[in-house]
Amino acid sequence: MSWLKGGSLSKTVEILTIWGMAGIEKTTLAKYIYRLHSHEFERISFVEDIERKCADQTHALLNPQKQLLGDILRKRMIEEHNVDVCTSKIKKVLFHKQTLVVLDGVDNFEQIDALIGTKGFQPGSKIIVTTKDRSITENCALFRLTMPPKHTKHALCGLSASESLRLFCWHAFGGYDPKEGYKKEAITALKYCGGHPLALKVLGSSLSKEDVATWTDTFEMLETREFHTHVNKVLQISFDSLPSENCKDLFKHIACLVLDMKILEKEPLLALKRVVVPEFEDDDPNTIFGIGSYKNFPNTLIGLCLHGFQLKYIPSELPMEKLVALYMSYSGLTELWKKPKILRPLKILNLSYCKLVRVGGFSRLPALERLILTRCECLVHVCDLIGECGNLLLLDMRYCKKLKNLPSSISKLKNVRTA
Repeated sequence: MSWLKGGSLSKTVEILTIWGMAGIEKTTLAKYIYRLHSHEFERISFVEDIERKCADQTHALLNPQKQLLGDILRKRMIEEHNVDVCTSKIKKVLFHKQTLVVLDGVDNFEQIDALIGTKGFQPGSKIIVTTKDRSITENCALFRLTMPPKHTKHALCGLSASESLRLFCWHAFGGYDPKEGYKKEAITALKYCGGHPLALKVLGSSLSKEDVATWTDTFEMLETREFHTHVNKVLQISFDSLPSENCKDLFKHIACLVLDMKILEKEPLLALKRVVVPEFEDDDPNTIFGIGSYKNFPNTLIGLCLHGFQLKYIPSELPMEKLVALYMSYSGLTELWKKPKILRPLKILNLSYCKLVRVGGFSRLPALERLILTRCECLVHVCDLIGECGNLLLLDMRYCKKLKNLPSSISKLKNVRTA
């Protein structure tokens, strides 16, 4: 907070590097600072998870660049396909506008150069970089300028013993203190986590319903296994404790692929139970991504992402009765399902970039709050029953080029805002 003192009124350009091990909550701290002070600047942008985006994408930096450029130009769509051109445009804006920029999850100084350029910033601008490597920021081109920015480093270390105990107990016992008869075991558990928040949460949750004997057995396993760090031991034990191979496969899909943290930021409920699976490549409607038949698919899901789903409709066998959010963008759907389903809890339905010709069944979605149909370019008809969705808050039908007429019942939606 002292680093941000004066905000955009400062006459210097300053960079803050927040560094520390993975899972230590660097992003959380950066978001807190960003939200608290973003109103003080002319332009703002938070580019999240850069390391993963650059690793997963063919054009690496282009999408993070387009997000940053769109934010600081205040444009929704950036039609640019050249990294160097994007960098040039970003440099021009940053040089003339006081800006707060967060580059989250940087693992290479070249990413900083491509995203914010080498020209410098308008005085009063602030840049926050989160990274696992404390030396990355100072290797970027900005520090080779005649007048380099002022640079502050902030190391995020593990939690203190008292903080660790409180966090662990919250997840293990539902309170801030050990349950009677478990104090010794709780203190023992802390040494395996090294103050690491994620490890404390995972270990606490995995032991929450177990007896003392199970706790002792778990500690013995942590002692005997040969891993590089205590944190790895904790996470490995939790993985091994999953009840079936199907659960382990699902865990690996979630840990290794399509997870959108921005969605979780906006919809914390999805963090409870949410499955994200890779693109659908199997023509057999009775299987799903090599995980087995639909009958083995978890029936307690609250959130489900099926980006790139290639069937023309959602199989009725897929258990969806408890879904709160369903994301099916870039799918081959031409209709939602052949046999309409009643999904009483569903609040969010994202069908953007799908091949839908018509959408309906709204009478069976009584809780729907967000309907996203962005760039459904084949869409020609929206059922008139949409007017029955009294809870609808967001209706996004941008760039639905073939949709010429809207249902008259839309006038009944008193709470909705169109995007």
